[in-house]
Amino acid sequence: MSRSRNPARRRLSVVLNWEIPIVLALGLVAWVVPGTPAMLAGWAMVAVLILTPIGRVGWLANRWNKFDRTFAMRAWGLLAAVAVATVVAVVLR
Repeated sequence: MSRSRNPARRRLSVVLNWEIPIVLALGLVAWVVPGTPAMLAGWAMVAVLILTPIGRVGWLANRWNKFDRTFAMRAWGLLAAVAVATVVAVVLR
């Protein structure tokens, strides 16, 4: 993949590239360490795996607000649907 000249895209790429080592480290901790730390590491790993694509959609929606409102509104709608589903899941838990 070629390097982007866009600094915002490079920053996002760096953040996304750190996701894999973080998830692997959390998974290793969840596998090796017994008890409560393993459970917390497992929950953190799942949170990183879920929040990374949601953060990417938010980043794209913010960028699209400047250039194409149609895509931006759809991305914000998707994020709103995820937020409503999260609230429903927490309430019904």
